[in-house]
Amino acid sequence: MNEPFTRDKLNKNKLMEIINIVKNDSVPLDDEQINLVNEYLFSYPKIKDFDIILVLGGKRAHRAYTGIKLALRYDKKIVFSGGTYNNQFKTTEALYYQQLALNHGLNPKQILMENDSTNTYENFLYSLDIIQKIINKENINILVVSDSMHLRRAIFVGNNVIKQNKYMMKLIPFPSDNTKSNKENWMKYQLSRERIATEMEKIIKCMYTDELNDKFQKLDGKMHELLEEKVFPGATYAIVNSDFSLMGVCGNRSLMPLETNSLDTLYDMASLTKVIVTTTITLRAVQEGKIKLDDKIGKYLNNYAFDFTIEDLLLHQSGLKPDLDNQHMNSNEDFKKALQNIKLDYEPRSKCVYSCTGFILLGMILEKVYHKSLDEIAALEVFMPLGMKRATFKPDITKAAPTELTVNRGLVRGKVHDESAYYSEKPLGNVGLFCDINDTSKFVQMILNDGQIKNSTYLEKKYIDMLFELRVRDLDGYGRSLGWLTGQNNITGNKVSDTTISHTGFTGTSIVIDRENNLGIIILSNRVHPTRDNRLLISKRKDIIDSVYEKINIKRK
Repeated sequence: MNEPFTRDKLNKNKLMEIINIVKNDSVPLDDEQINLVNEYLFSYPKIKDFDIILVLGGKRAHRAYTGIKLALRYDKKIVFSGGTYNNQFKTTEALYYQQLALNHGLNPKQILMENDSTNTYENFLYSLDIIQKIINKENINILVVSDSMHLRRAIFVGNNVIKQNKYMMKLIPFPSDNTKSNKENWMKYQLSRERIATEMEKIIKCMYTDELNDKFQKLDGKMHELLEEKVFPGATYAIVNSDFSLMGVCGNRSLMPLETNSLDTLYDMASLTKVIVTTTITLRAVQEGKIKLDDKIGKYLNNYAFDFTIEDLLLHQSGLKPDLDNQHMNSNEDFKKALQNIKLDYEPRSKCVYSCTGFILLGMILEKVYHKSLDEIAALEVFMPLGMKRATFKPDITKAAPTELTVNRGLVRGKVHDESAYYSEKPLGNVGLFCDINDTSKFVQMILNDGQIKNSTYLEKKYIDMLFELRVRDLDGYGRSLGWLTGQNNITGNKVSDTTISHTGFTGTSIVIDRENNLGIIILSNRVHPTRDNRLLISKRKDIIDSVYEKINIKRK
């Protein structure tokens, strides 16, 4: 595909100058500028040989009609991508497109569908994974159908996904609208000029991500190095800022049986459940006036009349032991007994001791407040608002990375690894979430955007500020905020800024969010597969973060 707007041809300042002129209908464009815009957004090569058609989801149906005509004409399979609900269609884009294809006589065997994506990156992330599995060919040519204005950016995004997954694929753009008409008409209407300027700005943003790319290359290299050292069987990972996520994958999803890893692998997040689900829901409940941080636990749980608050639970200073007594836990009855026998281990607020038990109780409080199970609350309060369509407490076993090979449970896969949580037979507030790297990146981006999602407020900034506010120090001297570790510690190393929060999960997961440097680093792995005796990652986490920060000096925009 011809790329007229490369940095070799025009610098960023020149591009922004043209965009500003396009925005202002009182300023005429000269012929050179008009030709550049036309070449940039409305000039595409003629159709070439291709193996399969990919139709990207959109608000109107003409993309689907174009793809259907091509599938009928060339007798090719077609993938409809788009999980966004469309009020006009009264269903998701992909489901509507599928029905159109059937109505127009397309053979059902020709039709494939991806119904999870909510943006262009996900369109490619999930669709290319499907295509890779069904097209048995070394080099796959994919005809990508979308609006002409959207295609340039779409191909750029798709090529990034191909590069990150090391696919042998080529994307061939095919506009679903009349590019000749667009070339002639776009300047006549101010609305069209604004839309074009906005799209050009988005593409330029994608093009100028050098610093993020540098960090990702360092992270990618380090992860492959650790893979060779058998630190984990495989992993997915991401570098995230407030605008973009760059994701990578290495190794195997499973060793028993051997399965190659992919970006859509669902990992047992272990204690990252505490921050992604329980802490976040708690702050949402405070924001909505459902609870207060200084509420005593006994207000919600009559059986636990302890002198500590919801805030104490979040700060790990409640006086509770780190874990339930699960030394001889082998059944749900054993779990219930352990829950009933919870006792204080020290005076509340006298010190800070990390406690899974505290977050189990916090999850129970949330269930009382919302009158729903924790997984239902998570879906309504976290997953749906953030577009985390694959995050779940009940994963598809074929997508879940296995964890440990145990004596009592065999190979644990698609079930929570934590013994107490397993015998609870219900979602808990401390562990149990399964998530892929893309959904985890969305969560981190929400925090880097101060609680904003697409110009709407998910969490008010004051609650995001609380996550970064040092409140107490644990017995190792590390800072803690509501739910998170703060500042520099044995996870982050000493190169991150003071406005950094972090957390890990026992299974091999971690999140580091550096607010000052507008940077998130996510590692998802199953280092406990097939045995928890592999503890190499624990000492390597700091090295991973250090590798990203090496010789890089960036500041928040």
